[in-house]
Amino acid sequence: MQFHTQTSSQGFTLIELVVVMSLVVLLASSAVPSWQQWLLRSRRHEATTHLMRGLLWVERYRQMHGISPPPEAWPAEWQVTPQGHYRLAWVQQENGAMALEATPQNQQAQDVCGILVLWETGERAIRPLQQAPASPSHCWAG
Repeated sequence: MQFHTQTSSQGFTLIELVVVMSLVVLLASSAVPSWQQWLLRSRRHEATTHLMRGLLWVERYRQMHGISPPPEAWPAEWQVTPQGHYRLAWVQQENGAMALEATPQNQQAQDVCGILVLWETGERAIRPLQQAPASPSHCWAG
């Protein structure tokens, strides 16, 4: 007498599904923070690019008018980066010097770099929002 057992797999077992789902969750949990940091860096890079362009605008204004532009002369089209993650302003600092500032807003406000400051001399700095500041070289890295 011969017994013939027929096995057919028509799907996955519960254990196989749990293992696969665990791997997917593990990969996603490590990829999402990385992706968020990349987004913050790319938005920050956009802001630094606009700060540099803004400083060129300031220099052109000086050449045309013979004086530094007053804060109210800052053009409206330069007040926000194209994606809206930074607000840019030409402001007079406490010491009387002028600087361009890029203040993060919306999702970018969680960036540890805080406010990016570009002095009229070309010197770069940062000013923290609520958290301790990161190193300026980190924040201004292109």
